[in-house]
Amino acid sequence: MKDWLGIGILNAKPEEWKKSRRVLAPAFSSDMLSKYVKKFDKTASNLVEKFRPAANSGEEIDVLLQIKNSNLEAIVEAALGVSIQSCGKEGENFCNSVMEAMKEGAVRIQYPWLIPHHIYTIYLKWTGKTKDIEHLRYLPTKILREKMDNIRNSLGADNDSTDNANSSKTIIDLLISKSSTELGFNEIRIRDELLLMIASGAETTALTISFAMLMFAIHQDIQQKAYEEIQQLTTADYDELTEDHWTDHLKYLEQCIKETMRMFSPVMVTSRRTYKEIILKDNTIVPANMFVATFIHLANYDSELYKNPEKFDPQNFSDQAIKERPNCSQLNFGYGPRSCIGFKYAMMSIKAQLTYILRSYHLSSSIKQFTKENLKTDLSIRSRIGYPIKFTSR
Repeated sequence: MKDWLGIGILNAKPEEWKKSRRVLAPAFSSDMLSKYVKKFDKTASNLVEKFRPAANSGEEIDVLLQIKNSNLEAIVEAALGVSIQSCGKEGENFCNSVMEAMKEGAVRIQYPWLIPHHIYTIYLKWTGKTKDIEHLRYLPTKILREKMDNIRNSLGADNDSTDNANSSKTIIDLLISKSSTELGFNEIRIRDELLLMIASGAETTALTISFAMLMFAIHQDIQQKAYEEIQQLTTADYDELTEDHWTDHLKYLEQCIKETMRMFSPVMVTSRRTYKEIILKDNTIVPANMFVATFIHLANYDSELYKNPEKFDPQNFSDQAIKERPNCSQLNFGYGPRSCIGFKYAMMSIKAQLTYILRSYHLSSSIKQFTKENLKTDLSIRSRIGYPIKFTSR
């Protein structure tokens, strides 16, 4: 992905990754997450309204594109501090290019001869996709330079050249505040960190929400149970929902989300390189400097971990079921120091959107059963038959 999104926390080598982790950690702290709550509410409310025409007409629609656009708008606002709509044509070009970047990662997997950088460079020029890369980099670079100029201009009136992490309102503010103190965290590095977070975050959350909605539509009893939990916790006034709702409550809804991610993991495989020799429990020796791939999707269907792995069953993530499984048996967000830095943000965002949707609509679908044969894979796992949902206003 580096030709499109650059190098950052997702794909940096160890020493550079450590720097990224240290700089970005405050962006997903409790203080910052509390600042995102209103953004989650806004995103969820807007998404509910986007589905209103379908509910009024009774038409069944594929929900993925609308959810992807909604999540992209939300994460851009959290990361860059601007509304996509306010950016006009530049914002539209940026969103289209983000989606194109995710497609291109899949293309290089499907056609391995495009992996060598020099060949891929020729391919980009031949197909005209270099223009998409320009659009992708233009908006965050423009916003970054404007913010940096504002900081420089304010130096005469204020001796404090940087905002501290606690006062940062967006991720780009935080990165700018760190750029003067972290060696090598320059404009390009900040831009690449933002691009990687925006692209990977928008794609994975959109797929999880779409699959979850489809599972609720197919499994009416599970949908009803999740709806009743939401009704017990909240009132008719959406404004009363707080950060606690998205972190400490709605446990059954969280089980449904985790089960969705088990069956339809947004990330299929994760890879590491060993830095020392490792001896496994069966005395197998894994040499140092060995490339190791862990196929998360296959582990999620392991019958030794899940009694009926092809059945959608939120009870797989009850407290008791989790205790009975070995540590590290669930790797959708990774494990250890290089686990997903934004997992709390992602879970809060997904919970908020599904809560608002289930409170507003009853979901049904022409699809009555979903099997592994309905899946296709590239960078992520997707549905071959789409995500057709019929909305009925509650």
